[in-house]
Amino acid sequence: MVKLYDVHKKVEPLKKKVEEMEKITKVKKIELEETKNLVKTLTEQLNEANENSKKKKIRLDELSTQARTMERRLNAAEKLLSGLGRE
Repeated sequence: MVKLYDVHKKVEPLKKKVEEMEKITKVKKIELEETKNLVKTLTEQLNEANENSKKKKIRLDELSTQARTMERRLNAAEKLLSGLGRE
């Protein structure tokens, strides 16, 4: 009987420790899942932002090209008008 008590005395704190650690594990698993969801959401937002950035850069390049073309045409038109004005 004494041995049973000794075993119980040693096992009971260990059982409580296991229960406590199981609770902590459950909480940490929930936190991990929430973190994974947050990472997924942020990754999607980052991908969307990168895609928008690429589109805006393409548009900026197109507009810059158009602006240079218009500036060349304007300069050519000014030269033409100035040449006609001299005649």
